[in-house]
Amino acid sequence: MNATDPSGSNNWNREVYSFTTESAPNLPPVFSNEVPLDGSVGVPVSLSELSIDISDPEGDGFNWIIETSPDVGSSSGSGEFDGSKVCGVSGLSYGTTYTWFVNATDPSGSGSYTRDVYTFTTKYEVSENTAGVPVLSPIGIIVTMISFSLIAIVMINRVKYK
Repeated sequence: MNATDPSGSNNWNREVYSFTTESAPNLPPVFSNEVPLDGSVGVPVSLSELSIDISDPEGDGFNWIIETSPDVGSSSGSGEFDGSKVCGVSGLSYGTTYTWFVNATDPSGSGSYTRDVYTFTTKYEVSENTAGVPVLSPIGIIVTMISFSLIAIVMINRVKYK
């Protein structure tokens, strides 16, 4: 930079400044559009796959894994790019809550990972009872907030007799 003082001595000064810019941080992979949606209830036991979109903000390749609990399937991939990732599942039971874990790591970029946990509950089996004992079939849940420390939960059942 040059600077002069035109109303003074007309002498000038020269100063050299330098600066370095920082590159934007490399971000970990991002998840979206999970199927079934987190917290879903009434999911058919015939469900055959879980899916989720995974993308890396910088377009880097990434490693991913999907695992389930109880174990009904798992899947993984290495050096993959943006898109839908699928995990086949089988042997689902009625009225069971399943948890699925998704992990993705950006080894060539940030080295950071993303981990999310999702749940779904399969529908309840409707069965006929031949002993004349009532069979309860859940048809709804009512949740009422009584106060900040008390919540009432009521399950509505349909009673069937044979």
